[in-house]
Amino acid sequence: AHTQEIRDRYPPWLESHQGVVPPEDYRRYVGQYEAVQRVCAHYETAPTDCAKLMDLIQEMQTYGDPPGDIVEEITGGAGRDLNSILGGADGGEGGDAAGGPVAPALEELSGELDKCKVQ
Repeated sequence: AHTQEIRDRYPPWLESHQGVVPPEDYRRYVGQYEAVQRVCAHYETAPTDCAKLMDLIQEMQTYGDPPGDIVEEITGGAGRDLNSILGGADGGEGGDAAGGPVAPALEELSGELDKCKVQ
């Protein structure tokens, strides 16, 4: 999944940007990385616990967008829209109007969450 791909790109990015980006941004990205790790770990170990998964995704969203460099690596330079990297199902509808630019992150797992509801 794209969340795992994003997770795997954080360590080298954080290492190369420490002292380059403003300290408050760096701290936010570290927190974001930790939140992404929690989402991935939960999804890999307890994918049917949808309520907890949604809580973790919402926590991840509080940190805002991932670093633009990471987004552009994943999209192949197609832009910094999270819809592009997270494969949002709605395509044209942006996350900004729906409560923040990271809202499309929820769509990444929507298919799996639908499965949860069926079980």
